[in-house]
Amino acid sequence: MTLDPLALARILKAGVRPVPDWPGYYATTAGEILSTRQPRHVAILRMFPHKRTGHLKVKLYRAGVPRGANRYVHRLVCLAWHGAPPMAIGLDGEPIELSRVLHGNDIETDNRPSNLRWGDQVENMGDRRWNATAPPSAEAAGLLAGVEYYARHERAQALAGALGVYLPDPRWGF
Repeated sequence: MTLDPLALARILKAGVRPVPDWPGYYATTAGEILSTRQPRHVAILRMFPHKRTGHLKVKLYRAGVPRGANRYVHRLVCLAWHGAPPMAIGLDGEPIELSRVLHGNDIETDNRPSNLRWGDQVENMGDRRWNATAPPSAEAAGLLAGVEYYARHERAQALAGALGVYLPDPRWGF
């Protein structure tokens, strides 16, 4: 998509940074990838979702890659705005590369630099629990079912009282 001069000025004012190892490509603060590979022509690249995960991808071209390469947008934006993945020291004292890009709000299509950070799989799973996007454990699911059952029973007790009938408590075994 070709940009008019006003749209280009808005994007440049918002902020762009070059994508490392991909000359002519830039990541914006809106989480988009721009291409300036053609002279006097700036384009926002079309993004397409990964079929299984929903993460957005773009097709990039450079010398030595004649057919182009599909790359994840969140990884390109994180490289441009946060640099290369950092190293951490694991529990065993060995260095670990924090090579996963984590979405702060767990929305796969939200690729703003403020929402992205480097991390590992353990942090990613912790984020999913924190943001309540992970499926509940079997124990939590059982507890939730029990709470829902007693909530329904409380509503039934209230209805029975309003109708003037007796409804025994299921905990009594009647």
